[in-house]
Amino acid sequence: MKKLLLLLFLLPTLIYSQNKWYVEGNVGMSRHAIETGIDPTYATMTYDKSIKPNISVLVGKEFPLGDYSLFDLQIGVSYPHIVTGKIGAGNYYGKKDQIALIFGIRPWPLAGYAQLNIGEKDKTHMTISSELGSAGQVFNGTTSLFNVGLRFPIK
Repeated sequence: MKKLLLLLFLLPTLIYSQNKWYVEGNVGMSRHAIETGIDPTYATMTYDKSIKPNISVLVGKEFPLGDYSLFDLQIGVSYPHIVTGKIGAGNYYGKKDQIALIFGIRPWPLAGYAQLNIGEKDKTHMTISSELGSAGQVFNGTTSLFNVGLRFPIK
């Protein structure tokens, strides 16, 4: 409920601010470790480990925070997690801000991430993202993700 109220509070700011929106599509692989029970011999948890494909489509917005800093906010749909999002902050590097390095968190499934955007920010460009989780319930069993994608600016 608190998350919904926060989203409703921030939504007008996101919609009416002058910053650019974008659509991002990602494809990648994720490693999962799902708890399957307790091993009675050693009294430890047992896990079913698997590698799954990931596909996501996100709508996002970058907020400049000065000369070279940025705040990045994304929300979208994905397989196998259904709903996903990212919140991060980073810096631009290079001439014409051609490279951006962003660090942040993914609220669902919970994971820390690093993302590298390669290309001019006002044109279609490539993204590479790597994420780490701890495989617990709040992490939805995710231990690691690796994605490659394209970001399309909306004019």
